[in-house]
Amino acid sequence: MRLIKEGKAKMVEEKKRQREENKLMKEAIKAQKAEQKKYAKEKDEWESGKHALRSIVAEIDSTIIETGSVGGTLLTRFAEKGLKYRVQVNPIRGSILWKMEVPQIGQDPASVSEVPYILFVLQAEEFCDLINSGSFWDHVHLVQDRYPTFTVCFVTNKLMNYINKWRAGSV
Repeated sequence: MRLIKEGKAKMVEEKKRQREENKLMKEAIKAQKAEQKKYAKEKDEWESGKHALRSIVAEIDSTIIETGSVGGTLLTRFAEKGLKYRVQVNPIRGSILWKMEVPQIGQDPASVSEVPYILFVLQAEEFCDLINSGSFWDHVHLVQDRYPTFTVCFVTNKLMNYINKWRAGSV
């Protein structure tokens, strides 16, 4: 009799232990699914551009600020939009290095990957000189050699005014 009671007690204990293990396993699976859902939501937010303005940093070459008429306006617009920027001497004159720090979803939030852009702010005369002298593509290749992963963009200040003056023979 005693052996039967001990056997039943062991079976009851074993069933309790198995139920507890199953319960813990279900909780772990539930927590893992919740974590995956959280990462999926965070990834969707980043892909939609929801956090883009917070993550952009512009490294503005000091010659853009010192020469031309766009420096003050540019800094004002950056401040209005809440964009982060640094004025510095960039390796290539007249450039703005755009970087967007995007966390790698599902990993340590301190780790980031870059989505790099380089923008050149040129006065109309500078841009037209690059085109007319045939050195525009040389300039692009120089930039691509230095920044192979960057998307290269150009902004030309007062280009239409310059073209209209050129057509009128005033330039």
